[in-house]
Amino acid sequence: MSNKREQEITRRMLIIHAFEAAGRIGHSAFKYGAMMFIAAQFAPVFIAYADTTSIHEFTVNSAIDWAINDHLAALLGLVFGVGGIYYGRQERKLNKDTIERLSPYQAQYEREHDPKRSSSGLTPRGDTRPEDQHE
Repeated sequence: MSNKREQEITRRMLIIHAFEAAGRIGHSAFKYGAMMFIAAQFAPVFIAYADTTSIHEFTVNSAIDWAINDHLAALLGLVFGVGGIYYGRQERKLNKDTIERLSPYQAQYEREHDPKRSSSGLTPRGDTRPEDQHE
């Protein structure tokens, strides 16, 4: 009986893995196929542009555009940098709030399943106790 059940579980796992593999292949095929389609659509534009512009003009124009937009790039870098720091701090706060909300359940689970286990001594928010911190 147990052997038959194990065979059924193994068969179902193989089916699940086959569907997952097919999904990954389909996802990759769609992603790279879309990239190839876009490149194929823009290829005539680049070919036409290459016929009318020399490399020298393209390089000089790119350098001028880079110098003009340099301040814009710095501003965008600053905005994304500050935004990233703000996002990280918010995520950290959310993580600590979640730990504080769930820590009583974790403590109860540990008391029920392993009463001899010693506590880690962390605060309810998951921080190291102040007396354990080294300077």
